[in-house]
Amino acid sequence: MKTKVLIILVVGVLLVGTAPAVDMEAVAVDNPCNSGELSSPNSVGAYEPLPDRVCGAVDYVYKIGKYEVTNAQYCEFLKTVAASDPHGLYDPNMAITNEEGCGITRSGSEGSYTYNIMPGRANKPVKWVSFWDACRFANWLHNGQGSGSTEWERIPSRPRALQTTPSPAVWAGSGQ
Repeated sequence: MKTKVLIILVVGVLLVGTAPAVDMEAVAVDNPCNSGELSSPNSVGAYEPLPDRVCGAVDYVYKIGKYEVTNAQYCEFLKTVAASDPHGLYDPNMAITNEEGCGITRSGSEGSYTYNIMPGRANKPVKWVSFWDACRFANWLHNGQGSGSTEWERIPSRPRALQTTPSPAVWAGSGQ
């Protein structure tokens, strides 16, 4: 009897220890083979006319976050990967206390930065995140939420290359 209880406790501790810090709900975008839309010249804000092209056509099913990334989720990411912030994942504008900021503060010094959220801001959408910061956040979510080594995934056919986003097959078939 004591052995069964001990095994259950050990398994429980292991399961709790492996749960991701950030769990985001995703929904499938499942209209493969959609035709997309024909763009018109200058539709992307360019000053010179661009040739017509089809935009938005996707020939595979993929998943996308159901809700915006919150300050709490992004703060957890910063706590995990940005004790020293060589990629500039934290923007000082995040600490602005009015609605322009998101209420994430940083303290400490390079190598030992800590991050906190101001009261009442945890579930609001994060702001001041660049495209590349968002790519790193997505990779962190997808690759195990580790302390940095899981941000990048090696491409098997090109061992020295790095992939910045998961392949469509990974998103569509992995259930993650």
